[in-house]
Amino acid sequence: TFYELCTDLGWAINGRYYDKAEECLTRLQATAMQFSSGRIGRLESVSLIHRFRVLDRGEKTSRCQVEIDEEMVVLL
Repeated sequence: TFYELCTDLGWAINGRYYDKAEECLTRLQATAMQFSSGRIGRLESVSLIHRFRVLDRGEKTSRCQVEIDEEMVVLL
């Protein structure tokens, strides 16, 4: 839940920080790790977050679901 996420990060529990958490998830989704090999002429790029969704947005029961790409799980 956003409550748990904010608590884990030491943030206040309010709408401002729930919005900040959404913004952070959006940035993580837009951020990618790139791997290149000059020897074989290849570049691979993997997003840190494959997909996320917010359920019951704007409600006290709101929660987020985050999908991490399988390749990222193996790498980390």
